Amino acid sequence: MSENTVFDDSLLDVDLDDLEDLPEFKNFPAGVNTALLKISKKVINNKPAVEFAMVGIESVELSDPTAEPIKAGDSCSSLFFLDSEFGRGALKKVLRDISQTFGTGNLLVICNAFAEGGEYEQGLEVTVTSNITKSKKNSAEYMNIKNITVN
Repeated sequence: MSENTVFDDSLLDVDLDDLEDLPEFKNFPAGVNTALLKISKKVINNKPAVEFAMVGIESVELSDPTAEPIKAGDSCSSLFFLDSEFGRGALKKVLRDISQTFGTGNLLVICNAFAEGGEYEQGLEVTVTSNITKSKKNSAEYMNIKNITVN
């Protein structure tokens, strides 16, 4: 760093409330939200899974009108474990509507479309309909994707 660099005090001459908030990693609110979707293959705790990572664009319709809408840039993800019939069934249900975009129902082809060098490496803009479910084991909340459509 150059010793001649002068700090610009005007960068600090603001109130904390005037600074923008960082995007958060949290469940999208129940309802309909638009997002940038990326799909990837993962191994978590030695279990194969498909991850849907989403970066929020905006809330379109909230199930609870008093809920806080997403802020652009907020992110969340959903996992579908492939070693479970429930995980595979949920993945099938969610991918069925958007598989037409890829011209195939082959899961590997769809996942590879989001990989480095794939057509959707930068993501795919989608509309996500979801709700929130609570774990029976603890107080954790999970976003349950009901439907995804390509914008």
